[in-house]
Amino acid sequence: MHPFHFALFAVALLVHDLGTFGFYRRKFLGLEFDIFVHFYFGIVIGFVLYRAFNHFFGLTGWKLWVAVALFTLGIGGVHELVEWASTMMLGPERGMLKLDPNDPFDTQKDLLNNLCGAILATVLYGIARHARRSEPAHASVPVTSDR
Repeated sequence: MHPFHFALFAVALLVHDLGTFGFYRRKFLGLEFDIFVHFYFGIVIGFVLYRAFNHFFGLTGWKLWVAVALFTLGIGGVHELVEWASTMMLGPERGMLKLDPNDPFDTQKDLLNNLCGAILATVLYGIARHARRSEPAHASVPVTSDR
């Protein structure tokens, strides 16, 4: 794992744990905290998967994009199942899944935000790689004069 991706993941865990201080009941910029957390996790997972699939499996182009999207949704789906299981075992007061009768689509929103974050990460990583490839080879060589 790239050190930058590890740092992003550590920040994601810290942000996620802010929920213990009541952040999941708050809104920022008119959006629920949960939306930001799942979107950010999607970005982090997108960066990690993009690099891993490209480096270890040689995926490029649309195959890389599809793999990142599908695996992000899979990881997000496992997280949602853990939320549900914790609520089944511990009850609605102590479980991770906070059911709201006014918002029955929490799981779907979480997965959509994971996917949107992963797509953004894929776009950003693709742009960065393209910019690095189009850099002229002589740009990194210092110019010296023999005169």
